Amino acid sequence: MKYESSGVTIEGDTQLETFAREYNLSGDGTPENPIVISGFRFTFPFSANSGLIFKHTTLHVVITQCIFECKSPDTIVGAQSHYAYLFSHVYMYNCQNITIKDNIFICNNWFVVGVVIEICDNIIIMNNLFDGQNVAQCGVHGDGSGTLLICNNITYGFQYALDILMTRRVVIAHNIAINCNVFVREFGLRQFESAYHSAWRLIKNISHYAENSRYIVKCIF
Repeated sequence: MKYESSGVTIEGDTQLETFAREYNLSGDGTPENPIVISGFRFTFPFSANSGLIFKHTTLHVVITQCIFECKSPDTIVGAQSHYAYLFSHVYMYNCQNITIKDNIFICNNWFVVGVVIEICDNIIIMNNLFDGQNVAQCGVHGDGSGTLLICNNITYGFQYALDILMTRRVVIAHNIAINCNVFVREFGLRQFESAYHSAWRLIKNISHYAENSRYIVKCIF
């Protein structure tokens, strides 16, 4: 299913249930029967309000087998920060119980990031392909969250495969980062180690920087 829009904002469980009914999504949001967002090709214009945005939701959601792309301009006018994330395909703020798996994220500009997780809990990011096209800054950005599992993802062509700030109870396992300058940037963690850097696990991740590997990664996926 194609979806081209200025963006989707889902604020609270009531709006999430309305969105599920509107698109005839399966599931009721329980752990045993999560709401499944599947088979979409999301094409959003580049805007601070674009993307698939979740705020203040607690129902169980699975986003799977979708393609995310952005109609990004070649140049960004008025960008204030070299490290600003001006657009994210999926943005989660103060959410719980969201799983993002088996998707493709195309990030075709420095300011485009695949997934942003802010002040969330019980989030799973697994089996996704993040294509930075050798121009994007970050595949997954997490800030102030807990109980976060990031596993079995492929990230290609980013400055940072993962950018994790002040986040606790994190497992990062069996990911592959190719042509990424840094696998995990842990900015802001060490000075808050007692509060935030607890229960971190980095398990059998592979970081490989090699030219001309993009086509091989896409075939594997």
